[in-house]
Amino acid sequence: MKQLRVRVFSMLLATIVIGTISLSFYDVTAISQERKLPEPASIGVFYFLDSPNNSLLSMERQVAVSKMRGLLKEQFVIQLQGEKSTFRLRNHQKMEFVVSLFNGVDPNNYRLFLLNVKQGKRELILAEATLKGSKSNFVQVPFDVTKFGEAYKYAPSQALSPGEYAFFRRGSNDAFLFGVDAPKEEENKKPN
Repeated sequence: MKQLRVRVFSMLLATIVIGTISLSFYDVTAISQERKLPEPASIGVFYFLDSPNNSLLSMERQVAVSKMRGLLKEQFVIQLQGEKSTFRLRNHQKMEFVVSLFNGVDPNNYRLFLLNVKQGKRELILAEATLKGSKSNFVQVPFDVTKFGEAYKYAPSQALSPGEYAFFRRGSNDAFLFGVDAPKEEENKKPN
């Protein structure tokens, strides 16, 4: 009788252990499937990574116009339509952007710039030339690039201040645009 109890107890214990292991495996599988990385819908297009919702959001996209302006002070300028991007972020948000690239395209060929707003347009002054010489006059924002599944993730190395920004690929006028707004508390403060 005692042996029968021991066998029944052993079988019951084995059933519980196997069931627990199976449930643990199911939980791990469910969690890993739940956290699957979102994939960009298009190659060469930047998306904002909405981490809390595990999704990618489309950003504003434009083709910039290059031009020269000025006489005594010549400027080589890239301009974009509108003063503000239609894609807005708050400066307290986690800023991460994702792009899928063709094989062989160097992810370091992209640059992030802070744009100036002038006369209803966003612009980037690439160079200025006067009788005294020439200089570059743009703000390039440093970022870190890491693999993100089959794509790449770009994260600015520092917090972005309020303003208008654009990702450009070297040698291309395709721009992926976004704006960073100040927190509402700062917007509502009025000087005395």
